[in-house]
Amino acid sequence: MEYKLGKFILEKRKEKRMSLRELASRAEISATYLSDIENGRKEYDVSKNVLVKLKNALELNENDTETLYSLAKESTNGVPVDVIETINEYEELVPFLREVKRGNYKEFLEELKNKNDKT
Repeated sequence: MEYKLGKFILEKRKEKRMSLRELASRAEISATYLSDIENGRKEYDVSKNVLVKLKNALELNENDTETLYSLAKESTNGVPVDVIETINEYEELVPFLREVKRGNYKEFLEELKNKNDKT
């Protein structure tokens, strides 16, 4: 089944037997805004902060969190929030990603491997 962000949140909320108002309260967002998200009216305007609040309020496991972030990638220029966080946390990934963009990642990985073998 192909999910959209709002449908995914709605189904997870129902699985947890939460009302819309209860989830909105737990996530510290308005019930109107949550309704707009669930009904696809605000799927592209969901901030990272709101996603994290929804993840926590729904007590999502790792797989569901990754699904949530992947479904929300349209609101982060096509990059899931957790990937952006990882890049920000590990700055050494930036040169690697640039090499991937250039198509030189195999050579770059070999260079890294050689560096690690020497240490």
